[in-house]
Amino acid sequence: MRSRYLLSLLLFLLPAAVFSQSLQRRIDTLLQGYHRQGHFDGAALVVHHGKVVYQGYFGMANRQFAIPVKSDTRFPIASVTKLFTAIMILQLQEEKKLDITQPLRVYLPDILPVHNADITIRQLLLHTSGLPNEKIGDYYNKSTPRPAVFMKRYIGDTLVFTPGSKFNYNNVDYILLGAVIEKVSGKKWSEVLQEKIISPLQLSNTGVISQKMVIPRLAYGYHNYSFGTGSAKDTVYNDESVLFENYATAGAIYSTIHDLQLLDAALYSNRLLQPSTRELMYTPEKSLGNSSYSRGYPTPGSYRNITTTAVPGHTLEILERRGNINGFNSAFLRVEKDHNTVILLCNTDTGNMEKIGDALMKELY
Repeated sequence: MRSRYLLSLLLFLLPAAVFSQSLQRRIDTLLQGYHRQGHFDGAALVVHHGKVVYQGYFGMANRQFAIPVKSDTRFPIASVTKLFTAIMILQLQEEKKLDITQPLRVYLPDILPVHNADITIRQLLLHTSGLPNEKIGDYYNKSTPRPAVFMKRYIGDTLVFTPGSKFNYNNVDYILLGAVIEKVSGKKWSEVLQEKIISPLQLSNTGVISQKMVIPRLAYGYHNYSFGTGSAKDTVYNDESVLFENYATAGAIYSTIHDLQLLDAALYSNRLLQPSTRELMYTPEKSLGNSSYSRGYPTPGSYRNITTTAVPGHTLEILERRGNINGFNSAFLRVEKDHNTVILLCNTDTGNMEKIGDALMKELY
């Protein structure tokens, strides 16, 4: 009887195991191809129906010393930082320390005093504040890790459109959210990050980049601005020394594919946010339209890409969060209803992360 039971169990499990192995091979073949073309150096992790089915590492974390990318290689995640920031803001709302429908003036009366009554926290989360874009040079000037100081030093108290009327991606909105976090918590935003996300999830390879710190196993960045149009023979150049801390809550976090997978799992299990708050975070603001820039409708911290082209025959709602600073490119793609996730961390700009992410997501269907 026992042997018959074991045989039945084996026959039941065998197709799933075969599919998983086939999926792993297909994903690896795909990524190896991109790597041979010179379009992907970095780390990739894929989750299918809630289970990690693939982890892969390609190329060099440091080309000068020929140090390969490994499982514990840390990457600046650029604007994927904004997802962490949105989570912190919504956690503080759950604690009733802020209300995202309230104007900025309630929390930061001395920043943007002319217009802070016109802009709500929610509009900052959705990139509809109307504030002007920052200058790239602001990230190469004096180290300014405190968001409020950055705003006062570099951002004028002007509006380029009526707040809430349209979408305009910029980093200023999320740097300003960092100032809100610090004001209502009474702590540095990096301390709030540690207390509310890093420590509870035991993200041992996640933190904030600072010019003053030597961060072990942090990848170097390389660029040539080809974004998937070049070849493996093309020259890449060392990234300039950007002050990541100036990006603050818009782009200063580093992490690994494994830590981001722990974040992914925590969002499913409601460890960070209550179910109603998580739903709020991923509810698209369709009145703003489907932005071609972001490939979706804005949500607090992400974009909801409702697509029929990523996987022919399927209508998918992909929650997308991408990042790019110099050579560092990242993608965090989630289809919540299927528990499917694609995480890409790259230290060159030689690949098209949208194309690679879509190709990987397609393999899951």
